[in-house]
Amino acid sequence: ESDALLSAMRPYFEEDGISLHADQAGRWLAQGAVFADLATASIDRVVGRSLDPWMPSSKQAAPLRLLQNEMQMLLYTHPVYDARVARGVTPANSVWFHGSGQLPAGYQRPDVGTLPTVTPTLEQAALTENWPAWREAWAQLDASALKTLLQAANDGQPVQLTLCGERHAQSWQSQTQPVWKKLISHFGSKPSSNMLEKL
Repeated sequence: ESDALLSAMRPYFEEDGISLHADQAGRWLAQGAVFADLATASIDRVVGRSLDPWMPSSKQAAPLRLLQNEMQMLLYTHPVYDARVARGVTPANSVWFHGSGQLPAGYQRPDVGTLPTVTPTLEQAALTENWPAWREAWAQLDASALKTLLQAANDGQPVQLTLCGERHAQSWQSQTQPVWKKLISHFGSKPSSNMLEKL
């Protein structure tokens, strides 16, 4: 089904100077000048929510908005749509652009050992606005990953902590003093909610 939809969609993308390649079922890689320096939102942020705040609104994105409308019409009339509806599974009725941008000149993929450790336990609770689950996820992080990070910082190991929100992120890196002391000195007696509001 994914290949059939890709074949139907590819000519429309090519008309706009975008090459479309298969990556995995339901996800394709699009390449074109329109994506350079274009801010887009992850699909995780928009599923089940209003799309308007997350749609790229710049003049640069205008062709993509038109293309998205064309794809909605194409997909709605495609046999794959009817086949999925008949099976009682979610129909493929639109496309969403995300992960856009441009790699810097000379970019080299980092070694696996140098990639950051991502702890996504807060994500689903925050996206669904389940604040009791979010509070519990923080408690679990505090007792596990953050405890380990704090111990490493106290032992003089280099540590970096990045907290990500929907639109912003903040990072702290230990140098001559542990990261937790820097956080304390940076925020002093201010409540942690002040920091979270900046995400």
